[in-house]
Amino acid sequence: WTEAASVWTSLVEYPTLRVTLKDSALTIALTAGGGAWLLLSGMSHQEVFDGIEEEKKASRGQVEMYFLTRAMAFFAGWSWITLCRDLSTLLAYHDAQTPA
Repeated sequence: WTEAASVWTSLVEYPTLRVTLKDSALTIALTAGGGAWLLLSGMSHQEVFDGIEEEKKASRGQVEMYFLTRAMAFFAGWSWITLCRDLSTLLAYHDAQTPA
């Protein structure tokens, strides 16, 4: 999964202003998509944070929904980490170019 995400997105490129703007759009899209998924999937707060109840583990649909929810959270979270890295690199570059 992560190899595909790095090939299809700008998350692994050096953080220029253009790349940072692309990464912020991707971060917002993944976060909004994850939020929409949580609202539309109908999973309870307990299922999201504590895991699937024992009787639902036999249902393939429930297990797949749980997996997709966790996968979406991983990618949305990692995109925020990448965006913070981009911003810190841009700010450090700007600070280094600013005369004292």
